[in-house]
Amino acid sequence: MKIGISGASGQLGKKILSRLAQHGHGHRLVGISRSPQTIEEGIEGRFGDYDKPNSLTSAYEGLDRLLLIPSADLAPGVRAGQFSAAIEAARQAGVGHVFLMSASGTCEAAVPTLEQTY
Repeated sequence: MKIGISGASGQLGKKILSRLAQHGHGHRLVGISRSPQTIEEGIEGRFGDYDKPNSLTSAYEGLDRLLLIPSADLAPGVRAGQFSAAIEAARQAGVGHVFLMSASGTCEAAVPTLEQTY
């Protein structure tokens, strides 16, 4: 099976690729990044940029599984557009399964009481 990690040059992407390389049971790995030259040796690196949707279809070509890791851009609406383009590119490339990593809601916040207002 060929597994792609989109966002592979970031902290999480590097860790996931490294872990899969060690314990991935021989699956072929593809690191997709704006800087594919930084992908760990022995793992195929491909150029793909969420902000350049035309680069994604070819980056995802031939993959059986794809993990999308969000970009660091926190501006309102940016990630939604990036993910829409990435999912459409994966569909066009024939990727069988797409997995989306999310950190939404992971910060710790106090739960307000009924008397508190925002």
